Amino acid sequence: MKLYVLSDGWPAYLHADGTLTDSPNKSESDLGWDSLEQILEWDPDTREGTQEDWDYYAKIREGHEAWLEEVGI
Repeated sequence: MKLYVLSDGWPAYLHADGTLTDSPNKSESDLGWDSLEQILEWDPDTREGTQEDWDYYAKIREGHEAWLEEVGI
């Protein structure tokens, strides 16, 4: 799975079917796109994510999951 980062810092994970979502797990996503081309038309400064980006967004997801557990959601 490839990660793209929009110019505002939002992640976009490319799924096997060509769609992208803001979470690697489609069922946990809040935002989605039909294709990378759709993102690039809207935000041409989108870039492919680096390993550092992967690590950063993984840490954010872990913190979010811990918070959800803490508040009982």
